[in-house]
Amino acid sequence: MGDDNNDKCPAQSKKPLSVRGQLEYLLERIPPADLSRFVLETAVYDAEFRETFLISFADLPDGKPSDSSRYQQRLYKILSQYTNQDGFISARNATDLNAAILALLGSARKPTTPLRESIDVSLAVLGIMPKLGDRMDDAEGYLYSLTEQTCTVLLECFDSLRSERQQECFEQVLKYYSEPEYLDLDLDSFLLLLLKDWAQQNKQRQAACLQVQEAMLDDCKDDQWRKSYLIEQTNELLMYWKA
Repeated sequence: MGDDNNDKCPAQSKKPLSVRGQLEYLLERIPPADLSRFVLETAVYDAEFRETFLISFADLPDGKPSDSSRYQQRLYKILSQYTNQDGFISARNATDLNAAILALLGSARKPTTPLRESIDVSLAVLGIMPKLGDRMDDAEGYLYSLTEQTCTVLLECFDSLRSERQQECFEQVLKYYSEPEYLDLDLDSFLLLLLKDWAQQNKQRQAACLQVQEAMLDDCKDDQWRKSYLIEQTNELLMYWKA
């Protein structure tokens, strides 16, 4: 009689054949320290892997608040280079200053730039607009074009942000929008485009926008032009969100 013990033995586990299965099989067995070392060494020498890694994981939350103030300090240093002794930025210097800020925005749009930094740079640029409006000879309309390009960067990045970071960004832009200097400089419409887009599917953000509109209307007092303008904006917001 033949020995049939082999037929009774449980089937041995087999390694998966698919690429994904093989990767998952290995990841379950590689010690974390070895995996971290491999990722670091590969990222240093493999540019394509490095860019993919940075884009995928650069915006992980670290418990730290956004740091657009760091970039504002950098921008103020740039401003000081082009400001004369009277505290004014001439038309010639305005051209060079505009180029310097555009270069900073350009770095924020690079695929390898972490999203957090792209947002912080953009918010910092928006934050200095009132100061530029006070100091700069803007015959070429640099304020207008810089604000437009900055808001474009924010639009490009916003959907890829985590929900907490989206809310921080929304609140900061709403804060800027509520400051009358942006309306005085005719820059408010760019900020409003961001706000109405970001609040389209979010009732709480819509309510926050309307509260700011109401507060701005209360501050108008006897300025009928500003009051009419804000009422028109409010109506446009409501129509856009209802569409």
